[in-house]
Amino acid sequence: MKTKMFAVILMAIFTVRGYSQTVTDGSTGSERTFSLSKNGKVKIELGKAVIEGHSESSVIVTSLDSPRKADPRADGLVQVNGLGLPDNTGLGINVSQENGTMVVRQLDRIDPPNIKILVPEGCMLSYDHQSPHGSNIVLKNLKGEVEMSTNHNDVRLENVTGPITLTSIHGDVDAIFGETVKGPVSIVSVHGHVDVSLPGSLRANLKMATKYGELLLDPELQIDIESQGKMIRYNNQIGGKMNGGSDTNIDLRSDHGKIYLRKK
Repeated sequence: MKTKMFAVILMAIFTVRGYSQTVTDGSTGSERTFSLSKNGKVKIELGKAVIEGHSESSVIVTSLDSPRKADPRADGLVQVNGLGLPDNTGLGINVSQENGTMVVRQLDRIDPPNIKILVPEGCMLSYDHQSPHGSNIVLKNLKGEVEMSTNHNDVRLENVTGPITLTSIHGDVDAIFGETVKGPVSIVSVHGHVDVSLPGSLRANLKMATKYGELLLDPELQIDIESQGKMIRYNNQIGGKMNGGSDTNIDLRSDHGKIYLRKK
């Protein structure tokens, strides 16, 4: 009875409902393609990844790792993680559908696979990785909302528009925004630096704060620093308006690191 029940549980786990999957083999390794429902959300829980927006409506997952040496003892077996989720892609990750959200999780807690994920450029993206065993995360060419929470990952954003809410405990954050910026934008690193490049013509309300670091501004940016009476707030915290301000709010914070704000 227990054996039959276990078999039923495994069958349920291995069934990915709500979208289709196709498999192709390319020069960069095995590739998996998943269809995403309109206005779908993608949640990624990986320690190492390149996440890039593309014009297609599907989610394409590719391994960037070199082929690993086969373990003859594992022949006929499938890797699972602590949640009981199996590797249902052959890439060392699990992809499942949960309440309309596509969730991508790694299986190996200590040694995460290096994964590239192409997502619809306008979809909502959520990234969460709290393990200390993390590496670089790159997000590029995204036009939708991004929510990120990391512990040790360094994060690089390239050609993103926002809205963005990003919090990192120990990682550095480097962000280069596209010509269009949609607020609100909140980028926080407790122990790492925050380095942000914005288009010089952007109209925005700006806040920058650090407890033990420094604030460094590009003099070519047109920022009117707010004053309190006869004193101008500076050093650990400033507020101001870029090019007269607008409804776009940008909040940058690093408690123990430096904040760099550059003209793109």
